Amino acid sequence: MAKRSYTAGFIVTTVLAGGLLASPPASAQQTRPVQELSPGQFAASQEAAAYAKPNCKHRAASHGVRSYWRERPDHGSSLQAVLRCGTKRWGYRHFNQRWSKNFERKIGATLAKPTVIIQEGNTLIYCRKYKISKKKYFFKVVYSVKDVPGSYTGDTGIITSTWDRKGARCHRAS
Repeated sequence: MAKRSYTAGFIVTTVLAGGLLASPPASAQQTRPVQELSPGQFAASQEAAAYAKPNCKHRAASHGVRSYWRERPDHGSSLQAVLRCGTKRWGYRHFNQRWSKNFERKIGATLAKPTVIIQEGNTLIYCRKYKISKKKYFFKVVYSVKDVPGSYTGDTGIITSTWDRKGARCHRAS
């Protein structure tokens, strides 16, 4: 006859045969105490659990992985900006090595409240000024308003995002 019990997430089977009791292994007998978290720790753990890098494995280049709100060049209402999986030349796959939660926040902030927007043909360059150690730097997001490079489907999206060099487009336009 076998008796099943549940301990620490493992199923432990205790076998009763001829009056002998086989005891479960010591590792199954131990239980871990429940760790109590402060509200701040809980919120941080929930945020970390909710954050995940975009998954573009086996996805088409046109597959959207994130959506942001972007300001219109005429400073009207906000429009949606899509980050697509892309290729090695544009989209998430182009800058996935730089990706982090902080990098993602900078993309969102730059699109929502840019310091300056530069229009060049079918692309918009959103620039936002950041002051770091008493120096001014620009973070830029390049957005395609027609076709993303190599696409004729009408897909719009983020081409790239990076810190702008001193003396480059964002610095000259501000």
